Amino acid sequence: MPEEAEAKDECKEEEEVDKPPPEAYVVVAGLADDAKYTRAVEVARELCEALPEYATDEIVLLEPAWEAYLRSKAVSVAGKCTVHTASPLVLLRTPDMVEHYVGSVGKLEALFEAELGRPPRPADRHALEAESHARHLEILNASRGGVRGARRAGSTRAGEGPARRGGP
Repeated sequence: MPEEAEAKDECKEEEEVDKPPPEAYVVVAGLADDAKYTRAVEVARELCEALPEYATDEIVLLEPAWEAYLRSKAVSVAGKCTVHTASPLVLLRTPDMVEHYVGSVGKLEALFEAELGRPPRPADRHALEAESHARHLEILNASRGGVRGARRAGSTRAGEGPARRGGP
């Protein structure tokens, strides 16, 4: 049996190595305590499960970092999101690092339906709120007061800018 488990692990590693890089990233950035951000992440993950050529890049922020992030994106996305003020912000990033404005969670759900011909799974509002609240508390506890971002894969330590999950 242990040999069989080792063989399965080797196959899994080979599959991961052979997997081509994503054609695009669905970038979801938003406030840690925002249920709409949590919903957008949920929809982006579901889209990426159905379309393996996509991957997610999830960026969770606290309020001061969110404002700075929005300002930076208003410039870097060629002015397309200058009027975007609410969490979340959804972008589509190509491998050459060009970002295209999608909008908010409603626009992401519309993109999902256009790509897959069906709507995403229905949202559980209470679960989204609970997950958002728990994530916010986790970030606040990890920050020890006043740090802008959370530690996740992609940030070197708590507070060094946006926390990311996935992405390049």
